[in-house]
Amino acid sequence: MLLAGALMLFEAGCGPTYPKGNLAGALVDVCKKEYKIDIKAEIVGKTLGIYIPLPSLFDITFGLNDKAQDMIQDVLLSASRVALSTDADIQFYCVIAQDVRLPEIQVIIIKYIDDVKRAFYTDISRDEYFKRTIFDINVNPQSRKEQTIKEIFKKYDLDPQWEEQVLEEFFRTTPLNLKDFGYWQDRFYIKDIQKPEFFAEQIAYRVKMRFREDKKLREKFVVRKIESTYETSGSRSDIYVKYDIPAADLLTAAGIMTDVRDIFRIIVEEAADCVYGYKFQDFQTVAIYDMNSNVHLLLARENLFLFAKHRLKMDAILNRIEGIGGK
Repeated sequence: MLLAGALMLFEAGCGPTYPKGNLAGALVDVCKKEYKIDIKAEIVGKTLGIYIPLPSLFDITFGLNDKAQDMIQDVLLSASRVALSTDADIQFYCVIAQDVRLPEIQVIIIKYIDDVKRAFYTDISRDEYFKRTIFDINVNPQSRKEQTIKEIFKKYDLDPQWEEQVLEEFFRTTPLNLKDFGYWQDRFYIKDIQKPEFFAEQIAYRVKMRFREDKKLREKFVVRKIESTYETSGSRSDIYVKYDIPAADLLTAAGIMTDVRDIFRIIVEEAADCVYGYKFQDFQTVAIYDMNSNVHLLLARENLFLFAKHRLKMDAILNRIEGIGGK
């Protein structure tokens, strides 16, 4: 109610509560004043980056502990309030939470402001809103990168005086992909998020969630890797989904091909649900590839939308998979 009220007040013409000239600073102040949480914030283009240093992150089961969850939720609430009550053109915000004792491990949460607005107006369901949020726990990409360079300098006995210069000039750069986002040694490593790449990244996230939440799928498959990217070449744009999802039993080790149709079915369902839900059409195909074989599927945008509208059957799509049994 608080956020919805703030949004309606702003749209009624009373002026922005948080002017664009000091949006990042305003968010820092709100978190400090209302929740006694010290954060850092930075704006890159239309993306608001937020860093939360936490006293601890995980419990004994390696899940987020209660205190960390509460602090992250408080900051997310504050970010939504600020983003919805400003005249700044902010489209995304990215929250990066780290345990100050182990900053190499981080939690990444990315939200699209339009989804936040639609959730407050109940234009999308609570479940749909959560599906549209990218949530990940990973090893800080920048820390991995810098550790690798330091190990190379040490291994080959290179002059240490050049180490910092090499890192600064060649490796402390703006990330190219959302999966490389992070915060490391007092610096944000984020970029201005574009909607197409967010939609594409969301497909991979949704597929991961399907395999994680479905007991039968967990028993049958192991999700080693799945990535989804939006790529352009000239006037053409495509979404590429690549996966490494072997069978959980010994069939794969024995060289026996498992039924990949189950995997493709889930990817097609989640891709259709995502792009159709956003009415996103700026792509020609969704290309799905098995990383360990030549099995692949090229699905035209028109057919993906027909499937989303229940005008094209799943079997008709799966029958076009190539690379199975010499096909």
